[in-house]
Amino acid sequence: MADRYSVEELANELNVTTRTIRNYLRDGKLKGTKVGGQWRFSKENLVEFMGSDQLNDTKNGLAYRFLDEEKTKQSAITILDFPLDSIDNLESLVNSVTAYYNDVYEGEQRIFQYHLLAPHTARFTLSGPPAYVLGLSKVIYKLVANLEL
Repeated sequence: MADRYSVEELANELNVTTRTIRNYLRDGKLKGTKVGGQWRFSKENLVEFMGSDQLNDTKNGLAYRFLDEEKTKQSAITILDFPLDSIDNLESLVNSVTAYYNDVYEGEQRIFQYHLLAPHTARFTLSGPPAYVLGLSKVIYKLVANLEL
């Protein structure tokens, strides 16, 4: 990893789109420094954004945290990978899942993440109560089935 990352380099490192990085900046989730009119990110910015454990494996930091956590309640995790033929399909899928998630789910310990894996695979990682993980997994599966892949 370099000392400083551009938006494009960070997006590639995290397996997300540059739009996602810019959304994180806009929402205040990710901090960086503007150098010559372009965003640059330090390793410290990444550690603050992701947590140091997730830096070890950006593709599945959530899965590693899940395995290491002490459990006080029933919990589940699942990883769903879907091949997609275009970035437009990924954006459509993510927007649909996000809208559904925001409309239906409330409460703590309900997490979903997505990544674009090369060349065109969408990875969703869901963690939380078993009913949530199973229910959202079914919704994502149905949404993918409705896309013309």
